[in-house]
Amino acid sequence: MILIHGYLHTMNGSPIADGFIEIQGERIVSVGPMSDLPQVPADAVDLKEATVTPGL
Repeated sequence: MILIHGYLHTMNGSPIADGFIEIQGERIVSVGPMSDLPQVPADAVDLKEATVTPGL
């Protein structure tokens, strides 16, 4: 599952204004800016700029 276009607050530095979260099973495997996502899958969930803190 990939969540896209979220405002992400991570524990590593500044927030990511337009980011994605990749989840496999019950684990977050990748977090980053949308520009780092090579391809947006058709079934991605658009967070519509919702604020998210991955891992909480």
